[in-house]
Amino acid sequence: MSEVKLYLWDPDLTAKAHFAETAPPSARLTEDDAFRVKGLVEEHLNRTGSTRAEAILKRWSETREQFWVVRPQPPRSLSITADTESSAKA
Repeated sequence: MSEVKLYLWDPDLTAKAHFAETAPPSARLTEDDAFRVKGLVEEHLNRTGSTRAEAILKRWSETREQFWVVRPQPPRSLSITADTESSAKA
């Protein structure tokens, strides 16, 4: 199963303040993430001619620090205990 990630561009550096306490963990891009995001922005530029994407790429050494990566955690396994089984039978 592949890992799911959300990449968020935050040019004003204010997004983190809006994340809920229960939101999945977020962090700045790793080298691998930066490589992936840059590729996605380049692909977007090639397909759309986006001036925003072009501006992001022109200043990549600065703008890459404006991205967050959010990695949802896998669902927790549920374990059934003897108490749960007993109450379920009642």
